[in-house]
Amino acid sequence: MSVSSTVSILLLLCLDVFATSARNFDDFSECPQPLRKCSCRPVQLVEDQSPVYITNCTNTNFNNATVLKYVPIETEILIFTGNNLSMLPPNLFQTDVHYEKLQIIDLSNNSIESVRGKTFHNVRSVRKLILSHNKFKILGDHFHPRLFSNFESLEELHLRDAFGDKERDADFMAKFAILLAEAELTKLKVLHLESNSIQSFPHEFVFCSLPSLQKLYLANNLLMDIRLNFTCTPKMMVLDVSDNFILTLNNDSLTFLEETSPIFHLNLTRNPFKCDCHFVDFFEWLKITKVWIFGQKTFHCASGFPETNIGRPLSAFKSTDFQCYSTHESEMDSYVTASYVVLTSLLISLTILLAVLIYTNREYINNAWTNFKTQISLKREYTSLEKHNKRQKADTQEVDEVAV
Repeated sequence: MSVSSTVSILLLLCLDVFATSARNFDDFSECPQPLRKCSCRPVQLVEDQSPVYITNCTNTNFNNATVLKYVPIETEILIFTGNNLSMLPPNLFQTDVHYEKLQIIDLSNNSIESVRGKTFHNVRSVRKLILSHNKFKILGDHFHPRLFSNFESLEELHLRDAFGDKERDADFMAKFAILLAEAELTKLKVLHLESNSIQSFPHEFVFCSLPSLQKLYLANNLLMDIRLNFTCTPKMMVLDVSDNFILTLNNDSLTFLEETSPIFHLNLTRNPFKCDCHFVDFFEWLKITKVWIFGQKTFHCASGFPETNIGRPLSAFKSTDFQCYSTHESEMDSYVTASYVVLTSLLISLTILLAVLIYTNREYINNAWTNFKTQISLKREYTSLEKHNKRQKADTQEVDEVAV
């Protein structure tokens, strides 16, 4: 079976056909007993093409990947998704069998955390590997540098939302770069790394170990820049960095982008551009670059200066519209900020000092407060007594007057 764009369509079709429980296919399945919950059979996906042998174990509630040793050798597409596998063991497939027909492996959405270094063997014919929506760990004891080393023919690697330790260590992308370099994926054309919380790259040559790379998908990450050297990937055609946190692109990034091929496509949609004086070079580059910018007409300013820039489409701007605070305004802002800091510090210091004084003199304050309350109480009693005496005196005088 030749691999082209048709293969991707075939995979989508077969996923749709087999998305229901594999138990529905028991009457037609040719699976070995350990895979009895799966479907194993040739499927005519496209008219006028040979049937494709698919082993499909979608949502079959497997919690142990050792059953994959029983995948029929005729399998061309393996779909093992929606299960609950915490670990992929060494030698996932049979070690004495070469799966020469196996071209697509889909192990997505299985909650996989740990993958051993010798997991994948006899997979040299595989051209598409899908490991998306898992919880792979590649840091510390989980790091196995030759994880992808046996995929000699791999053309597509899907790792969308695939990692579980991506936010715990700044070393994540450095380790991933080592995985790519050790794997020697010289035929890899497509790499999906969307939704992995990637903030930056350890160096500009991180993808240089993939000389055949044509499409790189980095959407929905945390990137603020794309300082990547593409001279080592001369076949590069598509870079998707949509839905990141790119405010602008500096001149180094723009220089690297200019070194790409004439058919290079760049997707920058849904980034929060900051339209101030630092945006000018990027704005001018957008107008003259040979790079094909996807969705450029939809670009608008999420922030900027003056405030009237916010929300406006880039197509409505001139270079002179992008400004920054003047030196005087910046100095005034600094003075105001400094004043707030000083006043806040003084208030905090006074509060602490007052608290210390109260604590160290708590007995004296307590005695003084007690004496004060006693004096108030006595004063009230004396006042009441005086009023009572006056009332008695008045009553006595009234009686004497009546008697007279």
